[in-house]
Amino acid sequence: MNQVWQLQDTQTHFHDIIENAKKYGTQIIKQNQAEFVLLTMADYQRLLQPIYQDLEALSGTWTEQQSNEFLSTLSDFSQIDEELWC
Repeated sequence: MNQVWQLQDTQTHFHDIIENAKKYGTQIIKQNQAEFVLLTMADYQRLLQPIYQDLEALSGTWTEQQSNEFLSTLSDFSQIDEELWC
């Protein structure tokens, strides 16, 4: 559970705050109107990851080598067999 802690209590409950952050995630520490957030490093790094609005997760992606191989294979299709069309 994400618990809200008062800033003046953080020193006496520091161990509990850290354990709760590990177990339940984000912890909020308040002092008057100010609020501070304690995150685990994993949560922080997840927030730093860019959010894409494309469909890569659904369709997948190709490496540059895979793309080059595919385009190389398609190059044969761009050639016209003159004998078939005359």
